[in-house]
Amino acid sequence: TQLLNEVVVTAGNTQIDRLNPIQTEVLTQRTLAKAACCNLSESFETNASISVSYADAVTGAKQIQFLGLGGQYVQTNVENIPTIRGLATTFGLNYIPGTWITSIDIGKGAGSVVNGYEGMSGQMNVELQKPEYRAETKKPNLLLNGYVNAFGRVEGNVNYSQALSDKWSIGALGHVSTLKTELDQNGDAFRDLPLYTQYNGVIRAKYSSERWMTQFGVKALSEDRDGGQLSNVGQFRYQFANRTQRTEVFSKTARLFPDKPYRGLGLILNATAHNQEATFGLRP
Repeated sequence: TQLLNEVVVTAGNTQIDRLNPIQTEVLTQRTLAKAACCNLSESFETNASISVSYADAVTGAKQIQFLGLGGQYVQTNVENIPTIRGLATTFGLNYIPGTWITSIDIGKGAGSVVNGYEGMSGQMNVELQKPEYRAETKKPNLLLNGYVNAFGRVEGNVNYSQALSDKWSIGALGHVSTLKTELDQNGDAFRDLPLYTQYNGVIRAKYSSERWMTQFGVKALSEDRDGGQLSNVGQFRYQFANRTQRTEVFSKTARLFPDKPYRGLGLILNATAHNQEATFGLRP
């Protein structure tokens, strides 16, 4: 017998897709688990792939940067559906809780026409927790998560999935978070972080067979923000207030060809109702 030398195989937190002609980096759940908090905008604090910064402290809006350019030049999709765009550009990074995310695909530089014309400096695609549940994967079909920090921020999350049959399954994602503590560590009488309360949820169903795969669902979000000067500065104070009500309906259908895996036909439909009201200025 011949004794071979020991071989150790390890996997990194970040993967590079070598088969894709476009430079693509994949952030897995191991990378996201490094940061306990809390949504998509805060998922890159332990990773140097993307720069995230505050647009301003009054509103608490954040933006990502690819190759030195702001988020309006980055196409951000959720499961290949353009999501953070238009009216959702300002606060859209806060609309995707971290516990919902399974992976993030990052492509920097000029991309392909497959991803659309909006990705001038790059594209980012966020994959959410899937609705299907299989006993053989040994994954729990119910996940409860809570978070509290020293600033008074409180969050709660729930992920649920259940198989109804061999082909049908349903899934639900829920999120609630709030911050009601006024912070002014630099003593300028302005809040360091805006006060806010957010309710966020997704419910969807999935059908999967040998030749067909379809998925449809509804997303709903409600968020109130209050920033600006502290409450006790006087009779009038500079205030920022924002209320967002957002509802999204989506469906994804694919025709599969088992004998020809290089072929496929897909249809993605998406409709969004976004109502946003904001005020700036002196208020009693």
